[in-house]
Amino acid sequence: MDTHEDDVIEEAPPSWVLRTPTRRREVWPLPAFAAVLAVVLVVVPVRLGDPVSVVVGSVSGFAVTAGAVMLAVAGRTAYREQSRAASWRFHVVGVVLGFGTATILALGSLARGHFIGLGSGGLFMAWQVFLLARSVPRFDRLVAAVCATALAVGGATLAVLGVVLPDVPESREAVWIGPGTLVAVVAAVVAVLQFRVARTAPPD
Repeated sequence: MDTHEDDVIEEAPPSWVLRTPTRRREVWPLPAFAAVLAVVLVVVPVRLGDPVSVVVGSVSGFAVTAGAVMLAVAGRTAYREQSRAASWRFHVVGVVLGFGTATILALGSLARGHFIGLGSGGLFMAWQVFLLARSVPRFDRLVAAVCATALAVGGATLAVLGVVLPDVPESREAVWIGPGTLVAVVAAVVAVLQFRVARTAPPD
């Protein structure tokens, strides 16, 4: 096969560009899933009747609902415009919603006294995917680092509250002090690593 020095090899577009919706039906699955999750976050604690769970679930549900609406708008715009700028905005909203939701679920699980929760698993799985990925945009790394920092602060705060508050139920106190401390330490390590990797990560 003949080759020519003047041949131009086009670089493949970033993965976030390839995830731009190209069909109308591709816009709605993720926002719909987030909306359903928001309803579950509100309804289940209300059915259980625990005051702490109700407050945590209501705040979490509101935040996830707002993210679902923003993702739907960004996805619709990316589908209609089919531009790199719109694709990037859609990616940004998706990353923030994904990591933000996972962080909310993780902290909510701890606050309710459940160490093993969907949020914790989802968040740490996402971090693992990032660690194994060949190329991750700097923004994604920074979002992961910020969410890890929030999780570390939240876990440490719950651990302290478990020690100083006398009226916390024993089952919840045990989770706040033990697993809460563990989550805080692991999340802090992940945050440091993600901030460090973000320095050399590609901008997009």
